[in-house]
Amino acid sequence: MDINTKSVSIIVPVYNRQDVIEECIDSVLAQSHKNFEIIIIDDGSTDSTIEICRQAAAKDDRIKILFGAHGGVSSARNKGLDSAKGEYVFFLDSDDIIHPLLLETLVCGLEENNASITGTRSLNCPQQYWDKARNKFLNDVTPAEITYHEHNQALRSFFYGQSPFDVMSGTMMRRDLIGDTRYKTDLFIGEDFYFIYENLAKGANAAFLKQQWCLNRIHDNNTSWQYDFDAFWSRFHRRELVWKNEESLGRDEYANLQKSDAFGCFVRCFQKQKPHSADVKKMRETLKEYKKIVYPVLSKRNKWLYNFALYCPGLLSLYFKTMNLLKKAKKRVKGK
Repeated sequence: MDINTKSVSIIVPVYNRQDVIEECIDSVLAQSHKNFEIIIIDDGSTDSTIEICRQAAAKDDRIKILFGAHGGVSSARNKGLDSAKGEYVFFLDSDDIIHPLLLETLVCGLEENNASITGTRSLNCPQQYWDKARNKFLNDVTPAEITYHEHNQALRSFFYGQSPFDVMSGTMMRRDLIGDTRYKTDLFIGEDFYFIYENLAKGANAAFLKQQWCLNRIHDNNTSWQYDFDAFWSRFHRRELVWKNEESLGRDEYANLQKSDAFGCFVRCFQKQKPHSADVKKMRETLKEYKKIVYPVLSKRNKWLYNFALYCPGLLSLYFKTMNLLKKAKKRVKGK
């Protein structure tokens, strides 16, 4: 099999990433698999991002740049999908880099296993450790390990967090699997999970890469680290969309997992806010509205926390602070 005949469209949405976009592009240009197009979708950048991308495109005609007003990552990726010509579509975030063998490995994984979706789990790296981690990452010579998962097994792994599809960056799909499916533009957190879910749920078989060959840069401008009400609602609503669809398909196990995790979204956001803030008030109103749906599937402990969230947010905040202090104390004891 000559995989060099297999073309890949690499979709890279970008917004004000002048400090990192060149490194992202360079990691693609260094790929062992050369049959690709890089579709950079500028989402209304106001810094030097566009100029850097134009300079790169002037040196390599495989780089295409699309422009648009600032509409968010979902809108940008949709533009990229509309333009993609490759047999496969690979998604990459503009602040990430990929291992030199990743595209070749993923194309082989799809072809050899007759799968429609594949990917690598991202390796998260805080900005302050980036340079050291990057060098180790790019020089990883571990032999690639790909495992095949038929549809039902792949779907189960996905819902239980055992697949590499934790984020969009590092995921590859056959373009004919995606078809007319596009990202939901009303989601700005969780849109990646829902897009993968929509395509996987079509009956797709999958190939999982064991290695973490996408290096994800963690910095203050990562959208996924937002915890206000809008961020909470995007997370919560994404889970609502999934559980409703899973219920319609008679898969209550997966629907209930999503309902339980919806409360987990509240817990994560609540701990980042003051217990009586306006954002928390709206989060609590959402919990009250959905109590009849979410509450019955929770564990005993989470039911207790749910009630405290509704009626005693101050005590709930004190509980989490106490638990965090206990965890830190245990770590100090173990470290001695």
